[in-house]
Amino acid sequence: AEDDPEKYKQFWGEYGRYFKEGTAIDPTAKDDVLPFFRYHTSKSAGELTSLDAYLERKPDTQTEIYYVTGDSVSSVANSPHLDPFKERDLEVLYWVDPLDVLIAPGLMEYKETPFKNIDDADIELPESEDEAEEETSEATLPEKEFNQFVGRCVTTLGDKVIEVRASKVLKNSPVRLVAPADAQNNGMD
Repeated sequence: AEDDPEKYKQFWGEYGRYFKEGTAIDPTAKDDVLPFFRYHTSKSAGELTSLDAYLERKPDTQTEIYYVTGDSVSSVANSPHLDPFKERDLEVLYWVDPLDVLIAPGLMEYKETPFKNIDDADIELPESEDEAEEETSEATLPEKEFNQFVGRCVTTLGDKVIEVRASKVLKNSPVRLVAPADAQNNGMD
């Protein structure tokens, strides 16, 4: 993989699914095969990256390996879930193979760093450099108006949603849909 990245990219394209299936069949083998996994990321500009390279690039304040699931690289690249990660310059793995979603619950961590789906409603992120000063100067919607807005959303959406609440992480997108905390596997929906 390191000696000839182009050849390995072709190999991964043809056989990567079998590696992923192997982790689903034999979870004890994941530590042996995860170093060979390759993913597109929010910072890889169309190239595939290894988990080791991802860990080398992550800032010291980042304690998790972030990933987003979806149907294609283009769909996840435009996900509102990415907003806070772009804002903080944090890299996110793009898990766009249906097998990624299937094996995610069994992966748990890589080299003692846990995996974290970015569509988690209660995700905690490292503070960005200028986030502290933005908090004091940022205008927010008055509570009464916000509660009226939430009420309209609840009325309009009805039983299509479980809850409507303010986001602690969104900056550039008006809304994001998240899976319930008790959902078994968010990407399988």
